[in-house]
Amino acid sequence: TVPRKNGKTALIAFFLLYLLVVEPIPYAQHYSIAFDRDQAAIVFNYARNIVNMTPELAGVIAVTESTKLLTNTVNGSTYKALSSEGRSKHGKSSRVVIVDELHSFGTDGELFSVMETSTGAYGKEALFIIIGTQSPDDNAIMSEWVDYAKKVNDGTIEDDSFAGFIWEAPEDCDIWDEKVWYDCNPGMQAGFRSIEEMRKTATRAKELGGIKEAEFRNLYLNQRIDASN
Repeated sequence: TVPRKNGKTALIAFFLLYLLVVEPIPYAQHYSIAFDRDQAAIVFNYARNIVNMTPELAGVIAVTESTKLLTNTVNGSTYKALSSEGRSKHGKSSRVVIVDELHSFGTDGELFSVMETSTGAYGKEALFIIIGTQSPDDNAIMSEWVDYAKKVNDGTIEDDSFAGFIWEAPEDCDIWDEKVWYDCNPGMQAGFRSIEEMRKTATRAKELGGIKEAEFRNLYLNQRIDASN
């Protein structure tokens, strides 16, 4: 989990294409799931554009725009973008599922549960990946998994099948310190996350306070802060 604007969607697209082409399993199904159609389309569009701009990939992968489907024409493995707005996801047998922006699902776990259990047939070859900014709600599915990740990371829970990577600003930090921003934004460390936009947003949040400060803490520092409180 990382703050917004740190390249999460692009990372998903590259990762799915890597598994689809570089480490393919014949006729394996790969999915990204998002809360709404628009977000699902964004992930698919990233992957499709990468294919279209890369001759080596374009010669291997067929694009079906109408169903947001990419197909490896050599071995039949596929990638498809799904959204929670279409509930009939039972019957999938997924090698890989990547959940994009899980915080957007809130406490609605129906699609999440269906897709989580769809990977059973692949055993150790299966991957279920969650990526997104933290939810402000303690009861959200995203919050439950972030809390689980922290317990695995500190040794409270032993789970060799799970890995958690959390970029967040500490609760007691100085949220206006730019070093704090760099520490919790990997995109800034990599050089593509705009420091100028971050400074502008921070200035407004500091002056306006209230909801704006809470939004800055949640979206830009990845803290679990509810703007409505």
